[in-house]
Amino acid sequence: MDGARFGAISTASLPHLAAEVEFERSSALRPGDRYTLAQVAERAGVSIERVRQLHLAAGLPPSPPAAPVFTDDDVLVFRGFAGGAGLFGEAPILRFVRTVGSSLARIAEAARALFLVNVEGRCCSRG
Repeated sequence: MDGARFGAISTASLPHLAAEVEFERSSALRPGDRYTLAQVAERAGVSIERVRQLHLAAGLPPSPPAAPVFTDDDVLVFRGFAGGAGLFGEAPILRFVRTVGSSLARIAEAARALFLVNVEGRCCSRG
C-alpha cells in the first residue's frame, strides 16, 4: 500500500487489508506458526463454527477464513473449551468466555485511558 492515497483504496480490498494488518499485529505479539480457521478447528478437534462462535464470544473480531491468524495457543484454548463444555455444559462455558472477553476489553480500555491521560496528555501539553 506504499504511496496509495486513502481515497484510492477500494472497499473491496478492505477485508484483505484488515487481514494483513491483523496478521502483522498478531505476529509481533504472538510469535510462532499461524493457522487458518479451518486448520485451527481441525487441530483443536472442533468445528469451524465452534471456533467462530468462541472467537466472537471472547469479543474478538471475525477473521477472514483464509487468514492465518490463529496460533498453537489458540488450538489449546479451543480444545480447552471442549473439555470445559463436557464438564460444565456448553451454555455456561460460553457465558464464561463472554464474561472473560468483556472483562479483558474493560481492562484494555482502562490501560488505554491511563496512557492517554498520563503519557500522551503530558507530551502534548509540553508542545
